[in-house]
Amino acid sequence: MSQSLVRLCRIVAPERLSDRFLTSGVLTQQEGDFDAQKSVILCYVLEITRPWFPSSTVFAAVRDALAETLPSLTPGETLIDQIEELLRLVNRRLADISDQGETDWIGNLNGMIVAIGGNELHFSQAGSIPAYLLQNNRIRQITDDQPQQQDPNPLRTFANLSSGQLQEDDRILFGTHELYRELSLDALRRIVGKSSPYQASQSILRELKRAKNPGVLSTIVWFGATPGATEPDSVSLEEALRTPMQKVVHTVTPIAHKTIQHGKRATGALKKAAEVGAQYVQEKAIPATGRIIKAGENQAEQVFQKIDTKFHTTSPALTDIPVEDPLADGTIIIRLYPQVKVRTKTSPLVAAQRAFFISLHKLAQAYRWVQATQLRRRVGLAGIIVVCAGVGTLAIYARKQPVALTPTQSQNTTVITRLREIEAAVKTETNQTTLAQLTTEANTQYDALQSPGEGQKREADRLWISITDQLDTITKTVRFVDSTESYTLPAAGKQVIASLPFMYATPSGNLTSLLRTGKGNASATQRTLPITGDEVPVALTRSLEADTAGYIFTNQRSMYRITQEDAETTLRKVELDGGEKFSSGDMIGTYHGNLYIVDSVNGLLWRYATTGTAYGKGSSVIDKTKYDLKGATSFAIDGAIYLLKKDGTVQKFVTGKQDTNFALTGIPEASPKVVQPLQILTNENTDNLYLLDGGITSSARPTARILEFSKSGSFIRQFAFPASVTAVKSVDISEQERMIWALSGDKVTAFSLPQ
Repeated sequence: MSQSLVRLCRIVAPERLSDRFLTSGVLTQQEGDFDAQKSVILCYVLEITRPWFPSSTVFAAVRDALAETLPSLTPGETLIDQIEELLRLVNRRLADISDQGETDWIGNLNGMIVAIGGNELHFSQAGSIPAYLLQNNRIRQITDDQPQQQDPNPLRTFANLSSGQLQEDDRILFGTHELYRELSLDALRRIVGKSSPYQASQSILRELKRAKNPGVLSTIVWFGATPGATEPDSVSLEEALRTPMQKVVHTVTPIAHKTIQHGKRATGALKKAAEVGAQYVQEKAIPATGRIIKAGENQAEQVFQKIDTKFHTTSPALTDIPVEDPLADGTIIIRLYPQVKVRTKTSPLVAAQRAFFISLHKLAQAYRWVQATQLRRRVGLAGIIVVCAGVGTLAIYARKQPVALTPTQSQNTTVITRLREIEAAVKTETNQTTLAQLTTEANTQYDALQSPGEGQKREADRLWISITDQLDTITKTVRFVDSTESYTLPAAGKQVIASLPFMYATPSGNLTSLLRTGKGNASATQRTLPITGDEVPVALTRSLEADTAGYIFTNQRSMYRITQEDAETTLRKVELDGGEKFSSGDMIGTYHGNLYIVDSVNGLLWRYATTGTAYGKGSSVIDKTKYDLKGATSFAIDGAIYLLKKDGTVQKFVTGKQDTNFALTGIPEASPKVVQPLQILTNENTDNLYLLDGGITSSARPTARILEFSKSGSFIRQFAFPASVTAVKSVDISEQERMIWALSGDKVTAFSLPQ
């Protein structure tokens, strides 16, 4: 073996669910890249269905037995004997548990213990844990599909032992049945076979997140791994399934706990400071304040006498004049004490003196009241509280003073306020029509944001996600979160087909060539493929023929076959024989090798039947005098013909006659109406019918989606694109490969098609 490095990664699920216990682990004799020639690696996946609480001790017994034995294991010819002894130890530990009365796990345990040493693979299965080997891009199961009834004797829990030889670049996948319920084998083959264990686990995790299935355990092993940067050996399913609010709570809880502890300590310190402060006020501050006030009164009396002597005259007649009423000459009366009235000319200086004297008098009265009621201690403590409260109130008030907003900021604030109201409304609303109206309004409000700041944008996004999350269950919406891959075309495109490893697109402008992109070297895959003369591609369709990727139709009414050999793409002109001439064609399709051309301007659909080496004369498939085909935007063929009209309706034709009972039904009322019907997709190898709604392209939030229907027209579900994928023009879908390819501008983004 030129390489014996082993890399692993496992998906870790919550250990205790309502209906099962789950655990998995990896035990190694060395860290880093594991060299199987020098050490032995043990992996395990355990599941107990219908658990009883004490059954969790089963996991500890198995882990302990593996950990005790691991240090003594050595690669080589005797490894199989060592593993047999290891399994006997595990079984003895399980028998001990059953002898202690814990027998509920018997018959409910599914487990897999895997050992790798040298190039040898040894594994033992209890119950049913499917395991697969990926070798040379092929996947095959290496465990029993339906194992025999488990021996009730715990000493034979892990009784079977299977062995095999590993080759370089082999990959092993084993996990609970929930994994295979959520992802097809073909999808797992593509995911696991092309990535490192960690990358593959991340891709699987994204699918499980959409399915919201917490009961999946899996481990991926790559034997003969290429040396490289160290990657994590586990990913958490529980963390991936947390809602945004749960993530916030999970993050904030430790911080809140620390804050509470600090708060308790701070409260104690403040209490002690208040007690010390109260004592200080009682013993020193109040007496000192009394002395200051007394001195102030004396000084005030002296000032008053000076003012009276220099500026004023006192007259008994003034006692009949109302206090503070202005006299005819502009003089006002100042009452400093109840028994004293002073007449003075108004001036800024006198007004300031007046305010000072009045305040000083009130302070003196308050001090005398404190002395009279013997409440110095209480008032001292209350004074501290009042002062602190006053300062705190002023600080809070200052912070809460509204900042002057620009008209744009004010509008954005109004928008966010309304989005909050909509968020609260959709949480309690049950009427689907009202929910649809709320969603439409939310989208309109979001579009009304004008140059929002980072905080406003973040809050608006959060509210939009919250609103749509409430509706997704009702509208059966699956939201694509992450793409599996993305590709760049040489120019912007308008229609795409995927025939791996390449994607082909018609140009959105007047380029006289076909666009191509795909995997590998960009200079080799991103190409423009010239067409004869000045012909511009106007229509494109995928082909299911073994030697043909698809067909393109040009503005010169010419058809070309796209053939692909390795990295070489060839465009071969297809000669269409005679028949009535058609003035135009804007859509094409293929079925069992026959070619179809739709002329939506004149309402015609032409078929050119294949003879194996050529095509016969064109014939009209649908009588345009009986059926109106004008205004169609897309069509698809699976034996029946489906035409998508501009109003979002679909006509179905069988043997040239319209099926009047067919209609697209069951779309949830809370789901928006189809506003931009762009494409309908199906073929003879596709079980369902897919409709691309381009949505509101001017929206700040992309609203493009794919609606999935049964062939009878019943709504199944719909798919929404992430915010990063905008203005979707065309899609291609493969149910066999479980993939969706979306064209937006010059980007082709690939998404996994959920089961």
